[in-house]
Amino acid sequence: MSSKGIGVGECAEHGEFFLDAHDSPCPSCEDKEKMSKTISFGEFDAQANGYLSALVHELLIEKDIEPASFSFSVEVTYDEVKDETDIS
Repeated sequence: MSSKGIGVGECAEHGEFFLDAHDSPCPSCEDKEKMSKTISFGEFDAQANGYLSALVHELLIEKDIEPASFSFSVEVTYDEVKDETDIS
């Protein structure tokens, strides 16, 4: 069996032992489902807007770009883990 990469593994998170491929999750980890989500921020308060505007302007100037105008937003992609054993 070991020639196919299958053996006994111990989950570092749960301490469970399981018989599977070395890169497979343990049964408890399989109960968690990852969902990729994106959140966007487009409106900022005056202080944040001033800081971000200065930062973007400075980065453009460093690249020898003199902008007539620009706009920006912040987009963040993250994995949300949903525990399927949680029934709430």
